[in-house]
Amino acid sequence: QDIARIYLQYLDQFRNFPCPQTFEQETQFTQMLQGMVLDKKAIPDAIAQGVKEWREEQTIVSPQEQQQENEDRRRKLSSKDLLEHDDGTNYMKLQEMEDALYRFFTARVGLRLLTEHHILSSPFNCDNQRSLRNQLLDPSQPQFVGVIQNNCEPIEVVSKVAKEVQRQTKETFGGVYPEIEIVCGKRNRDDGSDTNNNDGDNDTEGFTYVPHHLQYMLTELLKNSCRATVTRYLKQNPNMDAASFSTISKVSQPEPIRVVIVKGKEDVTIKVADRGGGVPRSVMKQIFTFAHSTANFSEESKTDFGRNAFTGSHQSALNGFGLPMTRIYARYFGGELTLKSMEGYGLDAYLYLPRLGNACENLPKRVLSSPGE
Repeated sequence: QDIARIYLQYLDQFRNFPCPQTFEQETQFTQMLQGMVLDKKAIPDAIAQGVKEWREEQTIVSPQEQQQENEDRRRKLSSKDLLEHDDGTNYMKLQEMEDALYRFFTARVGLRLLTEHHILSSPFNCDNQRSLRNQLLDPSQPQFVGVIQNNCEPIEVVSKVAKEVQRQTKETFGGVYPEIEIVCGKRNRDDGSDTNNNDGDNDTEGFTYVPHHLQYMLTELLKNSCRATVTRYLKQNPNMDAASFSTISKVSQPEPIRVVIVKGKEDVTIKVADRGGGVPRSVMKQIFTFAHSTANFSEESKTDFGRNAFTGSHQSALNGFGLPMTRIYARYFGGELTLKSMEGYGLDAYLYLPRLGNACENLPKRVLSSPGE
């Protein structure tokens, strides 16, 4: 109800605002839009809190009732390729909720992108753009048209995100953090050979993209890898502290995380590979659901590491939204996010990003026909 009320207020503002016909009206219209997009926390926080409360209500059952319900559910769903939920949650209601959240956040990504792009493309409101510009754009990269960068360099975005995630990991986990190795691979040549370049990407073909989307996705993937790597390392070295960690050799430090960036003819592919122990196959079935989370975030919520990459919020209820939101952002322009796990070893995340210019919005049919549904 709170979320519906917010959107109805937005709708009233649009209905009551005249169609801009002058520079002054355009400036006022852009100011109204900026007030809407600067608050990117309220709606996701409210939804996440609602999901959390719903899950808590669904799981309040006795062990006997839970066991019987799980057995009944398995018999009914045994012939279908459906998720298995062993926590007493009604599957069909959960699936409806997941589908609704997927449509909602996909539509929201599109609406925010259009609004942000309009604000930052407006030549009449430069002073009032400053807050949003500082929030979304890198001032050292001037080649922006609105929120779109004509020649986005993935290695620069990866390097920036890697440094920040390392800092946050070190702060959160008592000075322990893994190295993040960045490798730029060049696609196969016509003669079948290939090259690797650790100093930068020599591919001269441009990559048009929305950098803050890429930054959100990489932050989530690298945080997950750092969390898994350090958690596994500390289990193997329970007495490790910051003082001890600073004196040990690299051989005794956590396994490094490897990020490989390749520009292909169709896609830019980024692989994030860690040796954090991987994820069991039973968990992989649920890993892209909004109502699922495998981590304990109680301590993280007190540091920058616990800040949600997409909203900037420390709301603990958002835990578990990271991977499904990353996939929504990837798919929005026709890309994809896939995960390959080896339980007991590590996990590889593949982020596929099409070169914009020949790819358009990839929206569910119900979002195309009715974004507000």
